[in-house]
Amino acid sequence: MKKLYLRLAAVSAAFVLLMGGLFAGSFFLGALRDNRHYLDQLLRGLQGNLARAVGEEEEKRELLAQDYLNRAWAVEYILGDGAVSGQQLEAVRQLMEVEGVALLDAQGRVLRAAGQFTGPEEAGPAFSGRGERVTIDPGSFDEPPAYLYVQVLSGEAGRARVRLDARADRLGLASEAELVRQVLRGSTTEEDTLLAAVDGATGRLLGLSVNNAQALDVGGEQEDAARLAALEEAAERGGLVILTINGQRHTALVRAGQGVYLLAATRLEWVLSGMAATLAQGLAGMAALSLLAGLAVRRYLNRYLFARIDRIQADLQALLAGQRPSRQAGQARQLPELRPLASTLEQLERDYIHKTEGIHRMASQLTQARTEAGHDQLTGLYNRAGFERSARAFLAQENARGVLLLFDLDNFKRVNDADGHPEGDRVLVRFAECLRASFRKSDCIGRLGGDEFVVLLTGPVDRALLEEKLAAVLENARGALGPSRKKHGVSVSIGAVAADGTVKSYESLYRCADTALYIAKYLGKDCYYINDKKISCMRRVCVGCRRDCPRSEILRRGGGPGAESAGGGGP
Repeated sequence: MKKLYLRLAAVSAAFVLLMGGLFAGSFFLGALRDNRHYLDQLLRGLQGNLARAVGEEEEKRELLAQDYLNRAWAVEYILGDGAVSGQQLEAVRQLMEVEGVALLDAQGRVLRAAGQFTGPEEAGPAFSGRGERVTIDPGSFDEPPAYLYVQVLSGEAGRARVRLDARADRLGLASEAELVRQVLRGSTTEEDTLLAAVDGATGRLLGLSVNNAQALDVGGEQEDAARLAALEEAAERGGLVILTINGQRHTALVRAGQGVYLLAATRLEWVLSGMAATLAQGLAGMAALSLLAGLAVRRYLNRYLFARIDRIQADLQALLAGQRPSRQAGQARQLPELRPLASTLEQLERDYIHKTEGIHRMASQLTQARTEAGHDQLTGLYNRAGFERSARAFLAQENARGVLLLFDLDNFKRVNDADGHPEGDRVLVRFAECLRASFRKSDCIGRLGGDEFVVLLTGPVDRALLEEKLAAVLENARGALGPSRKKHGVSVSIGAVAADGTVKSYESLYRCADTALYIAKYLGKDCYYINDKKISCMRRVCVGCRRDCPRSEILRRGGGPGAESAGGGGP
């Protein structure tokens, strides 16, 4: 018996050592894998932030160029067709807050100027179809653009072009290197983890995450060339590498892109210390479990095997002696150890059923919560968040075609002020029911807030069919809002714009529809306006920013039921 116990102990010890070695190796590999995933996530986030920063910088340049083009067109409008003196030109320059204003002939020669040029006097890019030309200094990786000037073609006698020069110190533009530093200054990491960017051409350190020492010594070398060589080798490997950074060993990932090496690294000591603590706990737990298992096996053997053998032996001796055994024969065939096992399995089955039902209830509640989060509780339509999510998903489809409609209840405030908010809510519900009845189930209908509603017609719609549909909606709304219309003058104004691929983003399409809604209200309310030109200007006074603007014509003529693309006026 003693030999059996010793053999069991030896087998248990060998098992513990084998499993400990496998556990240590797998845990080490798992720790490195987790660390690589963590560093990869940091680099992906850093690359995403850099991409957004570059995109925002490009957008800033486009907005800046458009701003100065608008100023140039304003100068052209202010100067008119008369003779211009130097004093007048200087006054215009100060009014426009620019560095220089110049009137040029067709060959680009200066006829009259005020202020000074910030950029070179060169041919520049060709004029656009609108008669505009923008010249921005490309700068360099380390230096931001130093100048910006715009030119617009003039149709007045005595000049062919108008040129505006911007002051370099007012541009507010950044170089690529500065964008990298800005993103890194906004990146925070754990104390033992760093993010860094290095110039891919020179090896010069561009920036580090702010909560780390502002130095990057790679491989014991501080020279830029040595740093660059080490990062190039790490980037070529593509996976997790071990680098000596600032005198300490680090696990590191390096990514190359757009002339910059991005580095994410964690101190190896920190990775190993966390792994060692968890490994020690795991091994201690395995040892304790093995000891308990050995004791349990010993107890089981003593109680159910050896004791049974002793009882069988005693019974056999009693039979041989002609005596009756002390217990029944059926008891010898019983296996009492199976009874607790069966009881445990039954309990596990009951627990499984109970937990499964709980999971189903949680899933149902989660689905209901998600549905309510995207819908307006008063009308049951999409709320702003739910509608914008659906609209963006539709517009992101390839060759998406449809129409965006904005609705506003005219004079709705009178209902709340005179009859109270409960009556106002009932008016909103009636109009929501009118919209449901007027459009298809495949169309997306929402309430943006207050008395503003929106519908996205999914699929191409013919112009004549659209006008017929809008007229029908106005007629249905007049019926649905009958009491409020008679008592408070409540009506509906509609702004429409086609989603035909020329306007890419939902935000831009919304601005076009909002402009159309403004025009419909300007034309007297209770009507619709279709924004064919995709204009998105909301100025109350036209500044002549474009020549083919129907809104400008409507404002100039003072509106009226005969205005272009408008209709649906009712009694």
